[in-house]
Amino acid sequence: MKKILSLLALLVMTLTAFAADYTGHRTVTFGSMPSTESDDAVLTITDNGDNTFNVTFKDVINVDGNYTDNYGTFIFSNVAGTTENGVTTIDLSNLSASLENCALGLKEASDGVLFAKFNAEKAYAKFSAKIGSYYKSTISAEFGVNDFESTAAVIRVVPSTMKLQNSALTISSQPAAVQLAAATRSRQLSRKLIS
Repeated sequence: MKKILSLLALLVMTLTAFAADYTGHRTVTFGSMPSTESDDAVLTITDNGDNTFNVTFKDVINVDGNYTDNYGTFIFSNVAGTTENGVTTIDLSNLSASLENCALGLKEASDGVLFAKFNAEKAYAKFSAKIGSYYKSTISAEFGVNDFESTAAVIRVVPSTMKLQNSALTISSQPAAVQLAAATRSRQLSRKLIS
């Protein structure tokens, strides 16, 4: 009986989705209205455990003068992502998103485009989608900074040797065979001069 309960508990833990909240800068643009920026925006990414993710932009608002429009929380569910070198990338279009707590009473966004990159420490994500009952307007949001490319490095390995000459360390990128031939010639000349 204990084994069955242990296996059941293990199964439940494996099927549980893992979510990460990221807090940072976000810019929201609705239609032709001026953009609204905030520094305490929340992006939640939930790993469903099957290379799909739920990407949630919480409390998307736009401020125009004295008016604050709350478009709610945008949830892109079960979107496929690929992970390489610890960074997961999502780049999809033609998506729909569910809306929660939208002041306009809307429940869905259509024609969504979503791009996201994230790892355990940071996230960058942006989306655009159409919302509205009869007349649809474009809303977009961009969270974080896409600096994932700048952290990648290309390393080129060049064979080199080091040698100590007259108490100075020198590094040469010439192939070892060329260095050996030069050293042999140098020794031969030194021996001729000494004899």
